[in-house]
Amino acid sequence: MLVLARVLHKLREETASLFPARFFSVSGLSMTLVFGVVVLRGWLQPLPSGLWLDEMGTYYMVSGSWNDFLERMARAIQSPLYCTFLWAWVKLAGLSEVALRLPSVLALGVTGFLVYRLAARMVDKSAGLLAVLAFFSAPPVMKLGLQARQYTWGMLAATLTMTLLLNWLIARTWKCAILCGLSVTLLLYIHPLNFTLAMAAVGIVAFCHLYRHSIPLGQILLFVAVVAVCAAPVVPYYWGAAKES
Repeated sequence: MLVLARVLHKLREETASLFPARFFSVSGLSMTLVFGVVVLRGWLQPLPSGLWLDEMGTYYMVSGSWNDFLERMARAIQSPLYCTFLWAWVKLAGLSEVALRLPSVLALGVTGFLVYRLAARMVDKSAGLLAVLAFFSAPPVMKLGLQARQYTWGMLAATLTMTLLLNWLIARTWKCAILCGLSVTLLLYIHPLNFTLAMAAVGIVAFCHLYRHSIPLGQILLFVAVVAVCAAPVVPYYWGAAKES
């Protein structure tokens, strides 16, 4: 999305002399209307529809008591953070399709905001709007973003990690190192497959230190320590659930 936004922004610059400024204000209005249609048709309209097969697994996980929840979580690898939140959420909001999917929709909205901030920071605000529109309109996002699963939570954690990593590369402060470590830990609590994304973030940090010398070694060690300490409690769960399944 960021690459697409940069390309479209460059195209706009090249064609700026061919169109009056009023054209771009109209385009901004059109973009707003398109975004409204995407949200209405792609997000809100499908919310009350029946649950998919994977979503029925989520329903099963969170529909019982706390003891039932712990017993079911121990039988198969699930997202400990997402499922725990959703178990508490349905006690307040109920087990309807809309209630089950609403946390995913909210996470998708926050992810879109972060995508906008990233593109606006790297290019400009118009590129940010193009990036978030491309993100929301992507078929995989529209398909998976509304499901009562941890997918959008993973998108949110990955985008947050990108944002905090960029901040760390620029500011090079101890605070940024801690926040980036916490965001990588968040990835691991959402799903074990996010370990690949966590390793990618670690690889970027190592590359910046070894070849760019842009991050002090002490901050990198603090980053690794934060991830190791904060992620340690979830490792026994994944290990035990893997043996049970």
